[in-house]
Amino acid sequence: MFNIFNYGSTSSRTTSNSCYGTTNNYSPLSSFNFGYNAWANTGSSLNNLISNFLNQLGGSGRTSTTGSNAPSANTPTTPSTNNSCSPTPNTPVTPTPTPNTPVSPKPTPDKFTGVVSNESVFAQVAGSDRTLQANELQAQITRYAGSDGKFTAAEFSGFANAMGITREAANRIFANHAVNGLLDGSLLTSAMTANNGAMNFDQFNAALLNLLNTCNPNANSTIGNQTPINNPNAQVNGDPHFKGAEGDEYNIKGDNGAVYNLLSDKGVQVNGLFENNFISKVGVTVGSDKVQFGLDGKLLINGQAVGDGIHANGAVTKSGNEVIVRTAEYRITINNHGTEMSTQFSSQNVAADGVMPHGLWGQTADGDGVARVGQDWDGTGVLERVNGGIAQAGDKTYQSYQVGNLFDTSFANFNRFNGANVAATSTPISASGTVTTL
Repeated sequence: MFNIFNYGSTSSRTTSNSCYGTTNNYSPLSSFNFGYNAWANTGSSLNNLISNFLNQLGGSGRTSTTGSNAPSANTPTTPSTNNSCSPTPNTPVTPTPTPNTPVSPKPTPDKFTGVVSNESVFAQVAGSDRTLQANELQAQITRYAGSDGKFTAAEFSGFANAMGITREAANRIFANHAVNGLLDGSLLTSAMTANNGAMNFDQFNAALLNLLNTCNPNANSTIGNQTPINNPNAQVNGDPHFKGAEGDEYNIKGDNGAVYNLLSDKGVQVNGLFENNFISKVGVTVGSDKVQFGLDGKLLINGQAVGDGIHANGAVTKSGNEVIVRTAEYRITINNHGTEMSTQFSSQNVAADGVMPHGLWGQTADGDGVARVGQDWDGTGVLERVNGGIAQAGDKTYQSYQVGNLFDTSFANFNRFNGANVAATSTPISASGTVTTL
């Protein structure tokens, strides 16, 4: 007798099914133990019968355990497989991702919702009926964008402040719709027309959201490429202490009773009265308009005293001891601290009008990335001299910045009020800084 199959032999092994993730224990046909010596002598017919039987099962079997055709003891024979989940030879298979394979989510659009403007500021412009009329909106557009109705980045920033639009919203609207660096004010008047020539606050906010969530395909604003020069502590205060646009720090006591120019730019002039090592009054000239604020707490606009509130079509705001003056390029904040005044400057682009600023503070907004540190109480090592050098100890360079009065715009040295002398860089330069005695 002979033993044809011997299950449970040492040839039995464990394998995994990659298609279903299951594990099977089986004895492949190649491990069947045929008692070759027992049946070989019965003749070739039996041998052929068994071979045919094995071939029909799909297994090659072990045809001999001795002789030249016998496989080596340690050489496994790969079984033939007809499992449809298994790959056929030479067929590439894309592996199934493992649980740790990161999957990038499909990006979703950044959509603005909610309130993106200040209702109280809107009401100041809209008036007692709290409804913005077409002529009121056009007046604001013309004030900040000029007669052509097209805003630069700095002009639109000023308009946004006057209308109560948040800075983030203003920047996004400009970036979404400005073409060649200009935002057409007709985008806003079109929204007015769509609302029958007037808008309440909710309609105004809805119009802004529409601009935020749409985009002009021709927009090519570079507002996102600006390299800001922002120093939140930049100011003029103290003796007075100057903090420049690029982190500059210096002191200028000045001469008692003298008036000095702090900022001179095209159409904008800021002068300060220095008394007893402090600034006691600040005068701001914007075009033909004159704004004065001093230690007496009085705000004068073109010689007329006004109280708290928004004035000059949104260009001037007074709240207690703080006055804010907004121009096309600047936001100028003046504070009365009881014994001294401080003045803070900020701008998205001091070069927007094609003229670079100057003045005791204004010269630091030059975009050169250099923070200068003064060495004395007279601007030594920081201030630019008339001949182009830098102030040296004892040369009293600060006196070159003295002007006739708080609203003097005709002085000779470093005067930029009429747009003369220096062309601006093509790179936007944002800046902030302060002059304070604190």
